[in-house]
Amino acid sequence: MSFNNDQYRELIQLVLPKEIFDYFNLLKLEVKGQEIHAYLDEENIVPEGYENEMFISKGFHSSITIQDFPIRDKPLFLHVRRRRWQVESTGAVISRDWDTKYNYSMERVLKLIDAYCTFPAVEKVKLFNRFLFCFLTGNEDMHLKNFSIINRNGKIELSPCYDLLNTTIELKYPVEEIALPLGGKKKNLTRTMLINYFGKERCQLTDKVINHRFSCLN
Repeated sequence: MSFNNDQYRELIQLVLPKEIFDYFNLLKLEVKGQEIHAYLDEENIVPEGYENEMFISKGFHSSITIQDFPIRDKPLFLHVRRRRWQVESTGAVISRDWDTKYNYSMERVLKLIDAYCTFPAVEKVKLFNRFLFCFLTGNEDMHLKNFSIINRNGKIELSPCYDLLNTTIELKYPVEEIALPLGGKKKNLTRTMLINYFGKERCQLTDKVINHRFSCLN
C-alpha cells in the first residue's frame, strides 16, 4: 500500500503530540526515497508572561533537525524553526522556553505509567523504590528526562535506572531535595508525604510492599 503526501501529513498529525500543533505550523512535507521530512515553523504567538508587552518579530533561529519515530518503516525527520521576538520596551530578544524537563511532577509521571506501561502496578513499585533511593542519596536532579520506558519483548516498562548520582555534595547551599515536585513541594518532604501520600495514595502500594522497599534500601 502506497501513501501520498496528504496521507503522511495526516499520520504525522496523529503521531506527534497535539500540543505541537498549538505552537507550530506544518509548512511542508517531503518524502525523499525511504525518508519523510516534515518542516515546522513556530507560530507567531508570544511566550506566556509577556502578553502585555509590545513585540517586534525577529524571525527564526537556525533550523534544527530531530529524528522521530518511523512512519510506515520510513524514518521521520522534523526540521524545526523556533521564533525570536524583541521586546520594544527593553530591546531584549526572547524565545519560548521549550526545556520542560523540570516542568512536571511525580504525580504526572504516575499518569504516564498508567497510560503506557503494560503492568502499571508493577512499575509503580519500581518508581517508588527509585524515588526513595534518589531522595535518600541526595539526588536532586532526577528530572523528567531521567525517566524512560522501554519495550522488552512486547512488554512496556520503566527502563533501567541511569544518571543516579549524589548532586547535593556538589551544591554548597542546596535549596531543593527533589527535581520534580511531589504534592507541589520540592523540599521539606516528610515521612508522611513519602509513605502515606506518594506510596499509599498515589502509587497505591500496600504496607507490606512499602516496608519491603525500605528494608531493601537498608
